[in-house]
This record gives sequence, C-alpha cells and structure tokens, in this order.
Amino acid sequence: MAGPSFSWEVPPFQRSTLYDGMTSMTVDVDGTPVEVMIDPERGPVPIKVGGDAPGPNDCFRNPLMTDMDNGWDNMHKRWPNFTATERKVALYQVAKMNKQRKELGRSYWPVWDEEADAKHTEKLLKEIQPDLFK
Repeated sequence: MAGPSFSWEVPPFQRSTLYDGMTSMTVDVDGTPVEVMIDPERGPVPIKVGGDAPGPNDCFRNPLMTDMDNGWDNMHKRWPNFTATERKVALYQVAKMNKQRKELGRSYWPVWDEEADAKHTEKLLKEIQPDLFK
C-alpha cells in the first residue's frame, strides 16, 4: 500500500499588495487617530519630533533578513518584499512613533510667542542698557 505523496517544492514568493496605491492611512493608536504617509518604495514614513515633515532618508526599515540581496544597505528588507503581516506591523509601529513624536514635540518645542519674546527682550535690554529707554 502506497502512502500519500508530498511535494517539497516551495512556491515562488508572491509579494503582498496590501496598501499598494495608498499614499496615507489613518491608524488607531490607543484611541487616537494617527495619519501615516506611505511611500510606494519605502513604506510607512516616520515624522520628525514635533510633527515636522520627514527627510529623504526617513523610512521604516525591517532589519536583518536572511535574504541579504533585498536590502538598501544589504541589512534591510525592502517594502515591496514585505509580507502582509510585516506591512501591518510596520504601519502600526510607525503610527505609534509618529504619535509619540508629535506629543514630544509639543513639550520639547514650545509654541513661540512673538509678543512675549519681544517683551522679554525689552526687559533684558532695559536691565543691560537703561540709557536706551530714557
């Protein structure tokens, strides 16, 4: 009696099309909607602290893959080769980073108050050079 036959052939990689064609997506992070930009070649784009726009090298990287031919610097997997799960995780991780960076920016970079700054400068000048204000 012959047993079942198995094929050990591995099918060729089928790239995920999840988020293809999307330039941004809103992700819920702890009840807060966070918008994440998506670059078609680099994937989710983290913002800078304070919410500033990202630079040309700001992108999410999935490190140390076994197939080193896929990486920008031979250490990272490229967005087009991410699996659907990797894409979901990357999008959520960048959303969390963006939320934290916006919140940190509010406390780290206070809003500049031009009028208060002018009054403070005038006060300091009066102390340093009182003759200017007679």
